[in-house]
Amino acid sequence: MRILIVMLALGLGACTREDTDEAARKAGRNAKELSEDVKRDADIAAKKGSKAAREIAAETDQAVKKAARELNEVSSEARKGWKEGGKKSTDDTSK
Repeated sequence: MRILIVMLALGLGACTREDTDEAARKAGRNAKELSEDVKRDADIAAKKGSKAAREIAAETDQAVKKAARELNEVSSEARKGWKEGGKKSTDDTSK
Protein backbone atom coordinates (compact mmCIF):
# COMPACT_ATOMS: atom_id res chain seq x y z
CA MET A 1 0.00 0.00 0.00
CA ARG A 2 2.79 2.39 0.86
CA ILE A 3 4.40 1.68 -2.46
CA LEU A 4 1.18 2.57 -4.21
CA ILE A 5 0.99 5.87 -2.33
CA VAL A 6 4.62 6.68 -3.17
CA MET A 7 4.06 5.85 -6.85
CA LEU A 8 0.91 7.97 -6.93
CA ALA A 9 2.73 10.92 -5.29
CA LEU A 10 5.63 10.65 -7.73
CA GLY A 11 3.25 10.46 -10.68
CA LEU A 12 1.29 13.51 -9.57
CA GLY A 13 4.52 15.39 -8.90
CA ALA A 14 5.76 14.65 -12.40
CA CYS A 15 2.49 15.84 -13.94
CA THR A 16 2.62 19.03 -11.91
CA ARG A 17 6.20 19.66 -12.99
CA GLU A 18 5.25 19.22 -16.66
CA ASP A 19 2.42 21.69 -16.23
CA THR A 20 4.78 24.14 -14.54
CA ASP A 21 7.39 23.73 -17.26
CA GLU A 22 4.79 24.26 -19.97
CA ALA A 23 3.45 27.34 -18.20
CA ALA A 24 6.99 28.73 -17.92
CA ARG A 25 7.63 28.12 -21.63
CA LYS A 26 4.33 29.78 -22.51
CA ALA A 27 5.15 32.77 -20.29
CA GLY A 28 8.53 33.05 -22.00
CA ARG A 29 6.93 33.01 -25.45
CA ASN A 30 4.39 35.62 -24.38
CA ALA A 31 7.14 37.85 -22.98
CA LYS A 32 9.15 37.54 -26.20
CA GLU A 33 6.10 38.41 -28.33
CA LEU A 34 5.32 41.36 -26.08
CA SER A 35 8.88 42.69 -26.32
CA GLU A 36 8.75 42.34 -30.12
CA ASP A 37 5.46 44.28 -30.17
CA VAL A 38 6.94 47.00 -28.00
CA LYS A 39 10.03 47.23 -30.22
CA ARG A 40 7.87 47.37 -33.36
CA ASP A 41 5.71 50.13 -31.86
CA ALA A 42 8.81 52.08 -30.81
CA ASP A 43 10.27 51.76 -34.32
CA ILE A 44 7.02 53.01 -35.86
CA ALA A 45 6.92 55.97 -33.47
CA ALA A 46 10.57 56.79 -34.21
CA LYS A 47 9.93 56.70 -37.96
CA LYS A 48 6.92 59.00 -37.59
CA GLY A 49 8.95 61.38 -35.46
CA SER A 50 11.79 61.36 -37.95
CA LYS A 51 9.40 62.05 -40.82
CA ALA A 52 7.83 64.97 -38.94
CA ALA A 53 11.27 66.40 -38.18
CA ARG A 54 12.28 66.20 -41.85
CA GLU A 55 9.04 67.93 -42.89
CA ILE A 56 9.58 70.70 -40.33
CA ALA A 57 13.17 71.15 -41.49
CA ALA A 58 12.07 71.38 -45.13
CA GLU A 59 9.34 73.92 -44.30
CA THR A 60 11.80 75.97 -42.24
CA ASP A 61 14.30 75.93 -45.08
CA GLN A 62 11.64 77.15 -47.52
CA ALA A 63 10.55 79.89 -45.10
CA VAL A 64 14.14 81.07 -44.66
CA LYS A 65 14.69 81.22 -48.42
CA LYS A 66 11.43 83.11 -48.91
CA ALA A 67 12.32 85.58 -46.16
CA ALA A 68 15.75 86.14 -47.74
CA ARG A 69 14.15 86.87 -51.14
CA GLU A 70 11.70 89.29 -49.57
CA LEU A 71 14.49 91.06 -47.68
CA ASN A 72 16.47 91.42 -50.90
CA GLU A 73 13.44 92.89 -52.64
CA VAL A 74 12.78 95.32 -49.81
CA SER A 75 16.41 96.40 -49.62
CA SER A 76 16.47 96.90 -53.40
CA GLU A 77 13.38 99.10 -53.19
CA ALA A 78 14.95 101.05 -50.33
CA ARG A 79 18.14 101.66 -52.35
CA LYS A 80 16.08 102.88 -55.30
CA GLY A 81 14.19 105.23 -52.99
CA TRP A 82 17.37 106.59 -51.46
CA LYS A 83 18.90 107.13 -54.90
CA GLU A 84 15.79 108.95 -56.10
CA GLY A 85 15.66 110.96 -52.89
CA GLY A 86 19.32 111.91 -53.33
CA LYS A 87 18.73 113.06 -56.91
CA LYS A 88 15.74 115.19 -55.91
CA SER A 89 17.65 116.84 -53.08
CA THR A 90 20.56 117.54 -55.46
CA ASP A 91 18.12 119.01 -57.97
CA ASP A 92 16.47 121.12 -55.23
CA THR A 93 19.80 122.51 -54.01
CA SER A 94 20.94 123.41 -57.53
CA LYS A 95 17.94 125.72 -58.09
